[in-house]
Amino acid sequence: MISISWRDFYERDEIIKVFEHCDLSFVAEALEQDGRTVSLKDGTRADEISEWLLRNEESNTPFAVVDDTHSGPAIQLAAEVNDHGFAGRVVICKGWRGLQPEHVELIAAALRM
Repeated sequence: MISISWRDFYERDEIIKVFEHCDLSFVAEALEQDGRTVSLKDGTRADEISEWLLRNEESNTPFAVVDDTHSGPAIQLAAEVNDHGFAGRVVICKGWRGLQPEHVELIAAALRM
C-alpha cells in the first residue's frame, strides 16, 4: 500500500520503476493493483491509512507504517491518540536518510503483531 506524497505526482507504474531502480523489486512486486490510499478531502494521512486497512481487513496481512520525520510524527501521534488500528506499527526514519539497520527490528516487531 502506498500512502506517500509521491502518489500525487507519479502513477503506480512510475513508483514501481523507482522501487526497481533502487533494487527494491520485491516491494514493487508486492504492491496490489489498488495498493494506495484514497485521498480523503477532509482527512489526514492517518485517516487514509485507517480507511485502507478497513477496506482490506479481511486479508489479515501483517503490516507496518513507515514514514519519515517530515510527516511521520503526525501519523505516530494519531496512532497513539486515536483508534486508527495501527498503534505500535509506526516506524519513523529520518528524511533523506531512509531506512537504517536500527529500523529492521522495529518493522519486524510491527509485522509480528
